Amino acid sequence: MAITTAKERKQRRQEALELLANGHSPTAVVSQLTDRWGVSRRTGVRDVSLAQDALVSVVDSASLQSLTAWCCASYQRLATAAEAQKNYGAAVAALNGLCRLLIEPALEAQANRRSHHGNIRH
Repeated sequence: MAITTAKERKQRRQEALELLANGHSPTAVVSQLTDRWGVSRRTGVRDVSLAQDALVSVVDSASLQSLTAWCCASYQRLATAAEAQKNYGAAVAALNGLCRLLIEPALEAQANRRSHHGNIRH
C-alpha cells in the first residue's frame, strides 16, 4: 500500500471537487482519480464523497430555495409536455420526481420531529 501525504490527499480531493463542480458524474470522477493518482476505487469513492459534501455545504438556504423552485417548475413543464404528447410514463416520472423533491423531505422531517419528542412508532 502506497503512503500518501496530506498534501497529495488535499490535491486529490480538490481535483474531485473541481471535476464535480464542472458537471462530471461521480462515477467518472472516481475513474479519473484512480487513473491519475493510482489510488484504489474505494479511496476514489471516499474522495468524491467528501467533495460532494463540500459542494452541499456551500449552498445557502436562499440558493437552495431558488434551486428548489427551478426544479419544481422544470418538473411541472416536463409533466405537462409529456402528458400533451400522451407519454404518460414520462408524466408520471416527472410527478414522482416532484414528490421526491417536495413531499418526501417534509414527511421525513415530520417523522423525525415525532420521534424526537419521545413518541415511539413501530
